[in-house]
Amino acid sequence: MPKFFVFVPPVMSPRRRPGETKRALFSQVLSNCDVVECILASFGSTASKAGRVSRLWLEAAQQVLARCRVVELEASIGTYWSTDEVYFDEDGVMRAMPERDVQDFGLEVTCAAGFMVATPTGLLVSDSNNHRVLVLDPTGQPERSIEWTGYPGSVAFGFDSIFAESYDFGNPSRIQRRSFSGEDVGFPSSPARVFFIRIVGESLFVVGESIPPLVGVVHEYEAETASFVRVFCTESKIVMSMADVGETLLMLVPGQHDDERYVSTYSLVTGELWTRCVVPDNTIAIEAQNDRLFAATTRLPHERGVLHVMLLDGTPLQELEVHATGGPLDLCVAHGKLYCLCNVDYSEEACFEWDETVDEYTPLGGDEEMRALCIYSLVGASQHF
Repeated sequence: MPKFFVFVPPVMSPRRRPGETKRALFSQVLSNCDVVECILASFGSTASKAGRVSRLWLEAAQQVLARCRVVELEASIGTYWSTDEVYFDEDGVMRAMPERDVQDFGLEVTCAAGFMVATPTGLLVSDSNNHRVLVLDPTGQPERSIEWTGYPGSVAFGFDSIFAESYDFGNPSRIQRRSFSGEDVGFPSSPARVFFIRIVGESLFVVGESIPPLVGVVHEYEAETASFVRVFCTESKIVMSMADVGETLLMLVPGQHDDERYVSTYSLVTGELWTRCVVPDNTIAIEAQNDRLFAATTRLPHERGVLHVMLLDGTPLQELEVHATGGPLDLCVAHGKLYCLCNVDYSEEACFEWDETVDEYTPLGGDEEMRALCIYSLVGASQHF
């Protein structure tokens, strides 16, 4: 019997125009929550603005914001104390305050220009006006103090030694190097005028004497031998703070106006300027870890100091008010925590006495929050996304 075959033509789908194909592709990509989250991650804490697009985008933005929670306050400790304090005895005679054992009285400092640095077992804090460097454990409690010649300022640690920029009235500041037990080691090649120091690897970077004034010239030395290596870089204004991450050295520099700040990133190998990013006005200190940049702004007459967490390109992640009356001075990341050293004085009013432009201020904490050190736990992921 003959077989018959019936030919059925295939059903042809409508031919899409190029524009329709792109729109279909975009629709597919932008409806994928993982893809949208990666896109919004570059917006940091501002990702919530994109949540208005759709429910999916809102969920992705919420995931991004959850990752922007990087630190949380763990403790706020330390009070004011100065060897210059006096008291009146029962006969009305003015006497100097007796020396205090740091192990018995806890963290007490006068740090209108204090700095800190990590050690393998804790921290070092330069207590400038008390002519000493304090050795702290990871919880911020002092273990002992090391007497220092002059007024120690910026401090660094390496090669089992303490390096500190130190000055005295009438004399230019220089670098002093001492063993961890307090014995003088010496640093003969130091510039005649020092503003800031930081040890990275084998090198000691020094913001040294500037010609013309207020130009930031950064010198590099071999930290172990004190041998001069090179002029690492020159900034148009004095460098206020340094941080290092990977093969880069980050420097906090004032902008065109007094309150403006930016961060310059240099190659540690070549000294080449790689990039610059703007950070919040009145930033006084920076620190970095992985892909995160920490910046602390000063206490102003009517505003608290603020801790800003960003990506290295300046993308904002998190902001926290620093609940310390005097406001931040320096930052340090170590031992799984972020430490914020704060200005401590005998009263809130005294924090502004040096500034003749401040006529009045808003009380923001008083004696109850005159704290020297705020300790933050690192609670976020090691990477942003």
